Formats: sequence, C-alpha cells, structure tokens
Amino acid sequence: MFKKTSVKRKWVLNLSNMWFLYFVFSYALYLITPYSHYISTLFIMVMTYFANRRSTIRMPKSSAKIFIYFSLFYAWVLASYIWAGWKNSTQKTIIISSVEIVIMLFCMMSYGKSKKRLLNLIEAFVSSTLICAVLYYATSPISQWGTTAMGTRMSIWRNSAGYYFMFAAIFSLYIYLQMKKKRRYLIIAFILMLAAIGTGSRKVFVQIAIATGLYVFTEKSFGKKVKIISLGLCAVVLLFAIGSQIPSLKSLYEGRLLSIFTGAASNDSSTITRLLLQKKAIALFGTSPLIGRGLNAFTSYIGLDVAFLKDWAISPTYSHCNYTELLANGGIICFLLYYVYPIKQAVSKFKKREDIFKRLGLIVIVDFIILDYATISYYMRIYIIIFAIGMMLLMNANADE
Repeated sequence: MFKKTSVKRKWVLNLSNMWFLYFVFSYALYLITPYSHYISTLFIMVMTYFANRRSTIRMPKSSAKIFIYFSLFYAWVLASYIWAGWKNSTQKTIIISSVEIVIMLFCMMSYGKSKKRLLNLIEAFVSSTLICAVLYYATSPISQWGTTAMGTRMSIWRNSAGYYFMFAAIFSLYIYLQMKKKRRYLIIAFILMLAAIGTGSRKVFVQIAIATGLYVFTEKSFGKKVKIISLGLCAVVLLFAIGSQIPSLKSLYEGRLLSIFTGAASNDSSTITRLLLQKKAIALFGTSPLIGRGLNAFTSYIGLDVAFLKDWAISPTYSHCNYTELLANGGIICFLLYYVYPIKQAVSKFKKREDIFKRLGLIVIVDFIILDYATISYYMRIYIIIFAIGMMLLMNANADE
C-alpha cells in the first residue's frame, strides 16, 4: 500500500508506529497537557484516515462483533445519564471518555485484521508501556516509590500503574516464550515486572498468581505444567530472599504481602473501607436492579451519606469494584452487557487453547475479569485497550493477511 511513498512518509503512515505513538500519548501527555485524551484521539482518527484514504476502512467479522459488543455497552452507559437522578462533575468525564473509547476501538478493530497486525499492536503496547514506566519512576521522587503518592505527576494511580506494567510484562514474556521473538522481550518483561512490583500494589502479586495459574491450567502437557510450577516457586523464593535483604523492599512489602496469606488484609482500613463501599453500592443497586440509578450515581449517593464520610474520613468516591459500580449505576442490563459476551467467548475458545493467540487472549480476559473485583475499568482507556487486545486475540486468531 505504501510502496510508492517516500521513506519519511512511509514511516509516518506505518500503522504499527501509529499505534505506538498513540499509546505513548495516552500514557504520558498528562506531563505536558491535561488535554492529552483529546490530542491522542484526534491523532488516531487522522492517522487512520490517511492510512486508509485509498481504500474502504473494513474490519473482519470477528472484529466487527467486538466493536458492536463494546458499542452496545457504551450506548447504555451514555443512555443511563438520562435517568440519573443525581448530577455530578465526574459524569462529563465518563461521557467524554466513553466516546473517545468507542472511536479508539473502531480504529483498533480496523487495524487488527491478522495475527501479524495483532502482534504489532501488542509490541506497540509493550514498548509504550516501557516508556511510561521510565517516565513514571523518573517523575516520582524516590521517597514516593511504593506509596500512594507515587505517580501523581502523571495522574496514574499506583494500582493502575502496576496493573498496566504487569499486563505489558505478560505480553512481553509471551512474545519471548511462544512467538520466538528477540531476547530483548525477556529483558523488557523483567524490567516491567520490577516496575510493577515497585509500585507497592498488592494487586500485582495477585495478578502474577492468576496469570501463572491460568497458564498452568491451560497447558495440556503435564511435563510443562511441572516445569512452570517449579520455576514459579523458585522465582517466588528468590524474590522473597532478595527482598528480605533490602530494607526498603522489606518495609514496603513484608506486612502487605503477609496480610494476603494470613487474612490480615481483610482487617486493614483500606480493605474495610472498600468492602463498606461495595455494600453501599449493592444497597443502591437494590433500589433499581434492572436499569440502575443512572450514570455515576454511586458517587453522588455516597456523597450524601455525611455520617459515613465523616466516620471513614473519605471524600465522595467510587465503590472500588467494577461489578458493584456497574450494577449500581447501570443495573443488571449494564452488568450483562459488559461481561456476558467476553465470558461466552472465553468458554467457547477454551477447547482451542493450543493456539497461542487464543491462549494468551484467554489468560488476559480471565485475569482482567477477576481483577475487576478490585478496580474500576469500564471508562479507563488503558484498561479497555488491554481488554480489547484480549478479545481480539481470542477471536481474530485464525485471521491471516
């Protein structure tokens, strides 16, 4: 398509470079301007147009189904503003984010037509996440590493940063192990894993455990299962041994990690507050179970509970659980629109997990859905990028250029 263009123009219109720049913009432009989302969305629209200006923009049936699935969900999210009894400033942010996500998904589905392009997309995501990790640590003073203050300059919460870095590490490791790519991806996976651990988020270790467990579960060879489990146990022992010798790491993780295994995590103030917020969201869901109370209604609802906010010293917030957030705001319909289709695809593709693309997609989707218990994903663009890549891996694996 670009054979007759000059070298410089060919680079500009190279689709994989386009997505690399888009991901970088999505991550890092907050360092320059708060309008990063508008700039990156405009960029991807313009580049998609120029890259396809001589032909009709088309997407395979599987990609079209993914796009329709996401579009129906976001149509319901936007429609829920109509019956939202409470209005708040966050609703505008979610509306804008939802529209931008739909535009991004259209461009993304138009691009990922084959295994080669899917791999290019994943490589672009991994490379941009590596840059984000460098910027994330460079803009956070050492005194903030592993604390809740980390990443404020880039407006990326440490749990989200750990989430992004770890998924990128999984993608990178899979490229190295299964797709016979260059060794640099093993190094990148190691760096991103360290970056994820350095955020101090316990979710990172839960994420590692889920991904490793899913990999073992989906592996048909008993010998490979034993090998993976053995290597995983050795890696855990090594990490704990190293961490116990480094005072900063020991103080950062000793209590937090042990709390996961001892059950103490359920007694710390953060976990207790999250559980109470989820109970409040379920109570709100009970008042309108079918369609919910409207877009971002939970934030306004909890904001009216003065006694709760005073007792727990928090500001009006979200429920810290995508399940309860969707149920409270959009009802059962919204919840089903978001989860039924990917779960159906994951179950149907499980028997075909010998295909490395489908297997990676299965691991990403299941990991993503489980982790939704402790995060809000539906209007976060990077989260949806990861989710969409997982869906494309599951459904586009048989497509070839």
